[in-house]
Amino acid sequence: MRQVVKVCQQVSGDAYEQKDAIQIFDTIEKRIFELTQNQIGEGILNIEEILKGRIEEYMEIVDNPEAINAKKVSSGYKGLDNMLAGFKSGELIILAARPSMGKTAFALNLLTNIALQQKKSVVMISLEMNSESIVDRIMSEVSKVPMYKITKGDLTNEDFAQMGEAMEQL
Repeated sequence: MRQVVKVCQQVSGDAYEQKDAIQIFDTIEKRIFELTQNQIGEGILNIEEILKGRIEEYMEIVDNPEAINAKKVSSGYKGLDNMLAGFKSGELIILAARPSMGKTAFALNLLTNIALQQKKSVVMISLEMNSESIVDRIMSEVSKVPMYKITKGDLTNEDFAQMGEAMEQL
């Protein structure tokens, strides 16, 4: 499953690089074919085998502590970053809570922080909201125009100006 997630992340990254669509389709096809040709799982590994591979990474961390931070993505929340040590490539982070607790708002805030402050590409996949609703919420957050004004269409010239600036950032 990790390999499937990795291929999906690579495909998403390719799509955001704005390459030629035919080239992207060829790459997707190739990656999926390679995925289906590999046997699933690495089998049972002894901890000794894993540690041999990790020791070089441990030594790199000791020799160059900043190198490990360069690979991480900060959430923009100091406490969360201290707890998780930032987001790392290949990790799946699941945000869970009861309904109406603000999961989507928090996730959009994280993604907006990462995209605007760190200039990283982000992807939001939602089974509950369409793309227009997601963009409206991001636009409200970045422009500081209240969401109710956007959904009701009750926008002033100042609101449009703020939204224009937000569109430029996004």
